[in-house]
Amino acid sequence: MKINTGAPVDGNEFFGRKRELQNMSAILGNNKKTSILIPGPRRIGKTSIVQEFIRQNSDKYKFIYLDLESRNSVIELCSDLTKKIEKEYPGFIKRRLDLKGTWNQLSEMFQQVNLPGVIGVTTGQITVDIKEIMDRMSDLFETLNKHNFIFALDEFSDFLLQLGNQGTEEAEQFLKWLRGLRQESKVRLIVSGSVNIISTVEELNLSNLINDMADIEIFPLTKE
Repeated sequence: MKINTGAPVDGNEFFGRKRELQNMSAILGNNKKTSILIPGPRRIGKTSIVQEFIRQNSDKYKFIYLDLESRNSVIELCSDLTKKIEKEYPGFIKRRLDLKGTWNQLSEMFQQVNLPGVIGVTTGQITVDIKEIMDRMSDLFETLNKHNFIFALDEFSDFLLQLGNQGTEEAEQFLKWLRGLRQESKVRLIVSGSVNIISTVEELNLSNLINDMADIEIFPLTKE
C-alpha cells in the first residue's frame, strides 16, 4: 500500500480515518443545519477525507465538490458552482418548477457579466450585479438544500486570501453571505483547504464569521 503525500488518495490507497469519517457522518446526520469546517495542517489528508466521505455517502446526499484554488472572485465561484450542478445532476434544476425562474435569471446574469475565459468583474469589487447574483444564488441554495445537497468547497483558504489581496471587503461580504445562508438553513457546507482556514480568517480579522461551523479534528496517522 502506497502512501501519497501529494495528490488526494482514494480507493485501495485510502486507509484509516474511521474516527474522522464517523464524526462527519454524526454531525451531518444529527443536525440538518450544521456545516463542517476541516482546518488541519498541510499534508494531513483533508482533501482525501472529504472525497472519501463523499464516496461513502453519495446515497444519502447530493454532493457538489469544487476546488476553489483557481477562482478569483465571488462571481466566478457562483458561475462555476451552477455549471457544476448542471454537469453533476443534468436536468435536475429544470425538472423542478420552483427552480426554473431562478435558474433562468442566473444564466442571463452570468452571460451579461462576460465570461469568455476571464471573469469581467475583478477581485475586490462588490457591485450591484454581484449582490443580485448572490441573492439569486441564495434562492437556489435554499431549494437545493431541501433535496439534500451538500457543497464541499476545497482550497477555501486560498480563495479567501485571493479575495483579500485587494482589501478584505469582498472576503468579508462572502463570509457574511455564507454565514447568513447557514443560519437560515439555506445551505450546508464542508469546507477545507491546504492552508489552515482558522489562521487565514484570523489574519483577515474575520474569525467571527465561521465560528458557527463544526470543526473536525484530524489526528496524525500512527506508524502502524
